[in-house]
Amino acid sequence: MKLIGISFILHLVGIVFWIGSSLLLPLAILPAIRKLKTAAQIAFIRSFKKRFLPFLTGGALIAGLTGWYQTVKMEKDLVVSAIYTKHIVILLLIAVSIYVWFFLAGKLVKSLEKNKGNVWNHFALFSWIQAGLGVLVLICTGWLTQ
Repeated sequence: MKLIGISFILHLVGIVFWIGSSLLLPLAILPAIRKLKTAAQIAFIRSFKKRFLPFLTGGALIAGLTGWYQTVKMEKDLVVSAIYTKHIVILLLIAVSIYVWFFLAGKLVKSLEKNKGNVWNHFALFSWIQAGLGVLVLICTGWLTQ
C-alpha cells in the first residue's frame, strides 16, 4: 500500500476520534453529567477531562498531519476555496476546543465547588459550537470529494 493510502486510513481514524469526541460531548456526556449531584459532577469532569483530551487532541493531530500530507500530495486535484474554507473552520474548531477544555472545564469545576453552576450554559453553548464546527469540517470534506 502506498503512503497516501495509509494517510487516508489514519486520517479517517483521526477524524473519527476528533469529530466524534466533539459530537459526543453535547449529545451524550453533558446531559448525563447534569443529572449527577455536584460532588459527582466535579469528580466526573476531572476524570473525564484526563481521559477525553488525549482522544480529542490525538485525533486532531493525526487528522491535521495526514490532511496536510494529502493536501501537499494532491494539491493539483483539489478545489482551492474548499480547502481554505475547511482550514479556517478547522482553526476555529481548534480554538473553541482549547477554550472549552483548557479554560471552561476548569471554570466549571470551580463554579461547581462554590455551588454556583452558572458556567453550565456557557460550557454547553461552546460544546455545541465545537460540535457544529466539527460537522462543518465534515461538510467541507464532502464538498472536496465531489
